[in-house]
Amino acid sequence: MQYRLENKFFILYRGHYNSPSTADDMGNYMANVTSYPNIDELMCVSDVLITDYSSILFDFSLLEKPIILFQYDLGIYMRDRGLYLNPSSLGIPVFFTSQEVFEKLITSNLETESVSKIKEKFFPENNCSIEKILNVIEMETSI
Repeated sequence: MQYRLENKFFILYRGHYNSPSTADDMGNYMANVTSYPNIDELMCVSDVLITDYSSILFDFSLLEKPIILFQYDLGIYMRDRGLYLNPSSLGIPVFFTSQEVFEKLITSNLETESVSKIKEKFFPENNCSIEKILNVIEMETSI
């Protein structure tokens, strides 16, 4: 499994800021970026997000790149912390073993249609911020 990953992916591991990092020796195909200060830059250079219950999936959905949920401890998490919404209601792949995640990465195309639906549902308005700024500048310069 490691060999097949090494030849296809370079993994950026980012642990939760509140958890001590246990991923020091990552090998040739992984880097521990937990202490990297800019999560936005990491998202931009990533082709796919694998996360558990983190709200980062909503931020990442704005990029319309594939997202995989890896929820190996779903029962325990629900018992101890609970969830605001059912992960399967998001329409993105949910896996419970690392083998399932591995197989998804290696054998299939990662689709983004369900990610687009998350973006549409949770960010329904296209704010067009840059257009608004340009319009204001244009109005100011034409006066």
